[in-house]
Amino acid sequence: MNPKIIGRSIQKLRAGFGLSRATLAEYAGCSQQSVRLIELGRANPELKTLNNLASALGTTVEALAAGGARAKNTNKGD
Repeated sequence: MNPKIIGRSIQKLRAGFGLSRATLAEYAGCSQQSVRLIELGRANPELKTLNNLASALGTTVEALAAGGARAKNTNKGD
């Protein structure tokens, strides 16, 4: 898996949902700094963290890694 592709996918989805890094970090159970480093492609997170981020964004790790991440129909605001 390419960390830069995953990071761009996460950033794109996060921005599309209008989420801050802090909010995504809270949903995924990680730190805001971790989200930042992952988005920049500077971190190589554990699979558990990637699963948590993907779940919080309504997608899969596979979709994030493919660079064509699309969110499933989820409502985090409810």
